[in-house]
Amino acid sequence: MAVDTSLSERKLTILKAIIQNYLETGEPVGSRTLSKYTDLNLSSATIRNEMADLEDLGYIFQPHTSAGRIPSDKGYRLYVDMLMEEKEQKILDFMKNEDYIPMKAKEIAMLMRVPKNEYNNFLEIIGKLELELKIQKNRKNRYRISEKTYYEGYYRKNQKGFGFVKIEGQEDEIYISRENSKNALNGDTVAIKIIAEKEG
Repeated sequence: MAVDTSLSERKLTILKAIIQNYLETGEPVGSRTLSKYTDLNLSSATIRNEMADLEDLGYIFQPHTSAGRIPSDKGYRLYVDMLMEEKEQKILDFMKNEDYIPMKAKEIAMLMRVPKNEYNNFLEIIGKLELELKIQKNRKNRYRISEKTYYEGYYRKNQKGFGFVKIEGQEDEIYISRENSKNALNGDTVAIKIIAEKEG
C-alpha cells in the first residue's frame, strides 16, 4: 500500500500524531489532546474537522460516542508505509551526499546509527531499494545510487560462459550471468539493464 497522495500534508501529520499518541497511551485521541500534542499550531476546531475527514476516509474511527478516535487497520497500514518511505528517503539522502563513497550495508547502518533491533528491517529496505533500481550493489557488495537503469559498455566473456561489462567512467565491471549473456561475443558493445549484481 503506497502513501495516499490525495491526503494533504496536514491530514497525514494529524493521522501520524493520532497513531503515535494512541500507541503511547492506549486511549482514544481527541482534538484537544492533539492541539497540545502536536506542533501544528491549529485550533481544536480545525483539527476536529480534519479528523472528521480522516474518519470518512476510513483511516480512524470512534470506538464509542463519548470517545476520541483510534486508528483503523487502514490507518495503521498507511502509518507503516509512511515510516517506510521516511526510512527509504533517509538512506537515499545519505547516499546522495557528495562525501559518500560506496560501502557495505553494515557500514551504512553503522554511520546512520541504525539500532541493532532495527537492522533486519534496514536490510529489507536496502533490498527493496535495490529491487526498485534506486540503488545498486557492486561485486564487493558496496552500495551506491543508481544513476540510470540502462548502461552501454564492452562485453568481456569468460570461458565458462558468464562475463563482465566495462562501463566507461565506472571502476567496477558489471557481472553478467551465463543465462543473461545471450549470444554476446567477447568485445561486443552491449546495452544492459541492472537487475542485481553477483554476490561475493
